[in-house]
Amino acid sequence: MVIRFILGVVEAAVMPSMLIYISTWFTKEERSRANTFLVLGNPVTMLWMSIVSGYLINAFGWREMFIIEGAPAIIWAFIWWFLVRDKPSEVTWMSAQEKADFQAVMDAEQKNIKPVRNYGEALRSRNVIILCAVHALWSIGVYGFMMWMPSILKSDASLDIVSVG
Repeated sequence: MVIRFILGVVEAAVMPSMLIYISTWFTKEERSRANTFLVLGNPVTMLWMSIVSGYLINAFGWREMFIIEGAPAIIWAFIWWFLVRDKPSEVTWMSAQEKADFQAVMDAEQKNIKPVRNYGEALRSRNVIILCAVHALWSIGVYGFMMWMPSILKSDASLDIVSVG
């Protein structure tokens, strides 16, 4: 339970960090597609990794499954640390003109947005409350489905066996 709690604490920073990252690297036109791929990555990964995790537990044990599944994430974290930059202005693979053009587009998008004075004002915003509710309901649905699906499948299989037998 301690390991799962710590994993949850670490995971809690991923979504907000990625949303901030997307907001600095994608224009308004591109942002919805980028968000879609980010959000869909979680349930899609849960579907196929559930199968892989089950196989790894059966083949090696639950402790080894944590190590085998955790190692690529740790390797990826180091790759990300060295290769990925927070803002386009920090990369070397874009020309100065491309950086300036991109920054001009981003600045134009931001000029009509009213600045938020503090966290309290942001958290009382109608849009923030609606987005939090949508995300909470989405999480409940996805995680509820994924956590209860094996039990549902098992009980359906038991019913089929009982009705046939």
